[in-house]
Amino acid sequence: MHKHGPGLSVSSGAPELGMAPQHRAWALRAPCRWLGAVAPRLLGRLAADAFSYTRSRHTPTRDVPPPGAQRFEIYGAPGVEHGYLWRRRGPGALLVHDWGADSSSMRGFVRPLQQLGFRVASFDAPAHGIWPGNTTTLRDFSASVEAAITSLGGVSVVIAHSVGCIAAVAALARAGGLPEPTRCLVLLAPAASWRRVIDTWAAGPAAVPPKVLQEMLRELQRREGLPLHHWDVVALGRQLWAPTLVLHDPADPDVAFCQAQQISRCFVSARLQPVPGLGHHRLLGSAHVRSEVARFVAVHARLLPSLPPGMPALRQ
Repeated sequence: MHKHGPGLSVSSGAPELGMAPQHRAWALRAPCRWLGAVAPRLLGRLAADAFSYTRSRHTPTRDVPPPGAQRFEIYGAPGVEHGYLWRRRGPGALLVHDWGADSSSMRGFVRPLQQLGFRVASFDAPAHGIWPGNTTTLRDFSASVEAAITSLGGVSVVIAHSVGCIAAVAALARAGGLPEPTRCLVLLAPAASWRRVIDTWAAGPAAVPPKVLQEMLRELQRREGLPLHHWDVVALGRQLWAPTLVLHDPADPDVAFCQAQQISRCFVSARLQPVPGLGHHRLLGSAHVRSEVARFVAVHARLLPSLPPGMPALRQ
């Protein structure tokens, strides 16, 4: 995710990780300014399309498993057929990428988790990476996370980035009764809610006026099939007992640090660790971040005594 939300990239010196071209937001500015008062519904739909865009020049063109990985089937997720799995045995770890990115953005965590004895899984969300389409909904994104967890028989740890954190927490809040319980969660530069992402994007280069924004919100809610306020990490996270590590740069230009603070205060068992100087994307490639994640996971997901079956990340 970028400062102005999905569907937009603004140069910040960091590599683009799946962000859609900047003109998709800028191109709305003039129509919104001149036609917003007379055609808000049409412009609201156009704004919803631009916001929901998932593609960039970094999108993979071939479905080739990464080095050392094999495919695993994902059942029950429309638009997603399989993911990638490193090792076939050991406790499971699932990596969840950001909106507009793909599974390759999380690959730096594979080796540290393998060294701890985990079987590590990742996948491209609907209309991301190798899958067709260029727009999706957070509902389908989150459903694909849940389907991946279920297809793996559960996972001990979930590591998610940015908007992927919303999708992952919502999936864990729905999951239950799996053979392998989720013991811990890592949130990297997490976005706190979908509505906050939308509002930040609308206030950026698109400069969406209030009437158009209201139509955009109606259209996005229609597509989601759920109230937009449902996608709130704080509310969903109150259902989770799993120890949670939150890593966030206090000067992150894309997602405000206060969102990580809010999440860490409201989760049952969460620790916020600032990682200054890494921005929103560079923390994914940081050796320091990988080390902190590995240390946390080793304590909470691998070395704890076994938990009874049927106790995933949900509080009972």
